[in-house]
Amino acid sequence: MLKTHKINLPIVTTLHGTDITLVGKHPFYKKAVKFSIDKSNIVTSVSKSLKTDTHDFFETNKKIKVIPNFVDIEKFNNQLNLCNKVSAHKTITHVSNFRPAKNIRTLIKVINLISKKHKCIFNLIGEGPELDIAKEMTKELKIPNVNFLGNTNEVEKELCHSDIFILPSKVESFGLAALEAMASKNAIVSSNRGGLPELNLVNKTGFTCDYNDIDAYVDALDKLLYDDKLLEKFKENSYNRAKKYNINDIVPMYEHEYKKLVK
Repeated sequence: MLKTHKINLPIVTTLHGTDITLVGKHPFYKKAVKFSIDKSNIVTSVSKSLKTDTHDFFETNKKIKVIPNFVDIEKFNNQLNLCNKVSAHKTITHVSNFRPAKNIRTLIKVINLISKKHKCIFNLIGEGPELDIAKEMTKELKIPNVNFLGNTNEVEKELCHSDIFILPSKVESFGLAALEAMASKNAIVSSNRGGLPELNLVNKTGFTCDYNDIDAYVDALDKLLYDDKLLEKFKENSYNRAKKYNINDIVPMYEHEYKKLVK
């Protein structure tokens, strides 16, 4: 479009997730998204899974380079050093926008079953269209020790108190919330959808489950809650893996791509 007006402006497009998995698949937007991808000089994707989905759904042969999301390890590490865990009970945390794709109903059902077997604290962070559903289910099931903490711009101050992070998403192109939890030394129990298996390594940083397999989530959480040694091992492994996604290492990858176009 710009070239028709003799404007030669290089375009770099980064695929993050819902731009492809939700918006891009809408019939009204599919052509526009495909056009944008095909006409970009460089296209990047935050995961191998999203790259594959993009090629398959939009039937494009456009070269896509995978550059993952990143986390500021120094910020999270500083908070870990300041953090004093105040509860003797294990804390399980979930962070999301509470949209249907985050599988909130399954999340609450899993929490309910775990609460009957373990005395845990459950911190649910974020807001969105299914937050009220989560609150109603929690009340109806009489689940104890559930805290709805709302949105925060300083999630590291909550995650540093947490032991396990749970993310049972139906769709997840990367799993930035899980990465931030890993940077806070949380073991991860997630679905096996999208880019999550690329981040959360089974039997190393945590466990993955079919997104609606409630029994599998409960079993995974049981393994961690009954075995302190395993939990601590996974927490350390998570932190070490998160360091591979440090902002100081990932941002230069983007800069390298941009510089190709401005020589």
